[in-house]
Amino acid sequence: MIGCEMEDAVFAGLFAGEGTVGIYKNAGGFYGVRIAMQMTDLPLIASVQRRFGGRVTKHTIYTKGGRKQRTMWNWETNGSKREVLEVLSRYCTGDKAPQIALVIQYFDEFGEWAKMGPPLRRTKEQKQRQEWYRLEVHRLKTIEYEELANVA
Repeated sequence: MIGCEMEDAVFAGLFAGEGTVGIYKNAGGFYGVRIAMQMTDLPLIASVQRRFGGRVTKHTIYTKGGRKQRTMWNWETNGSKREVLEVLSRYCTGDKAPQIALVIQYFDEFGEWAKMGPPLRRTKEQKQRQEWYRLEVHRLKTIEYEELANVA
C-alpha cells in the first residue's frame, strides 16, 4: 500500500481502528466536528492526506522516565469533512458507524461548518440540539471504549 493511493475501503478500515470522530464545543460556545487519525506509519498517514487533504502533525511519545518511546503522526481534516464522512459511512460497519451517522445528521441540521454564528444568535432550541448531538456522540464513544476494554 505504500506509494500508491489509498482505496476508500482500506481507509475506512484503518479509521475504524485508529481514527476518531466527534463533535466538540470550544470555550467561545462554538461547536465543530473533528475527524482525525493517529498512527506511527507516516506513509499511511501521508496517503490519507493525499486522498482527503487536511494536515499532518508529529507527536513524540515519551516514557514516564522521559525517554523517547515513539513518534506518532496525526492527520486531521481541515477541508470538506462531508466527503470523509460519506466514505466512512459507506464502509464503516463497526462501532464507529453510529457515531459517523450522528455526525452526518448534525451536518444535515446545522451545515458543514456547524457554526450558527455567535452563540448568542442561536435559539435556545438550537443550542440544546447541538449539545445533545455532542453528548450523544460522546456516549457512543464511551460504549465503544468499554467494549474494547472488555475484550482485552
